[in-house]
Amino acid sequence: MAAAARRAGARVRPLGPLPPTFDAGIEASRALPRQVTAVLAYNSYLALGLLHGLTATGCRVPEDISLAAADDLGTLGGTTPPLTALDVPLEDAGALAVTRLHDLLAGRRHPAVSRLPARPVLRVSVAPAEPVRA
Repeated sequence: MAAAARRAGARVRPLGPLPPTFDAGIEASRALPRQVTAVLAYNSYLALGLLHGLTATGCRVPEDISLAAADDLGTLGGTTPPLTALDVPLEDAGALAVTRLHDLLAGRRHPAVSRLPARPVLRVSVAPAEPVRA
């Protein structure tokens, strides 16, 4: 992800580790540097806390900062503004985890990375990127 961000002219700054909670999102909103223009939360609860914390301080999503979640909790479409998210097939993820656990217990190994189909659910919490000027 960092390499793709660099190619697009962006910089990635991880924040955390953070627990997957609403309260952690509120705390994270207070720790964001002023120059941050976008946040991708790894969890919907964290994204909801970020939205709450940012809004409470007068920061506007997406006008001042874009916000998205790496999973799509159904209620993200009902927030103000509705949050952009990544729709990951949870049933497939769970089945893969159980299969990998059984295989591991049986002594079978797999590659460290697995890929599942995912699709972005585009809502209005992400502003268009400004063109990169050379």
